[in-house]
Amino acid sequence: MVSASRPLSRYGLWAALIISLTYFVVGTALVPRLWADPLGPILKN
Repeated sequence: MVSASRPLSRYGLWAALIISLTYFVVGTALVPRLWADPLGPILKN
């Protein structure tokens, strides 16, 4: 099973990077005010 998963790890890495960058860009476009106080919503709960 380990040998079957190693060739796929490269695709998993690229998928994770693309998803993270997309989340970053969309989040910045939709709610740019969170950059002013990034921990604000977490600490105020």
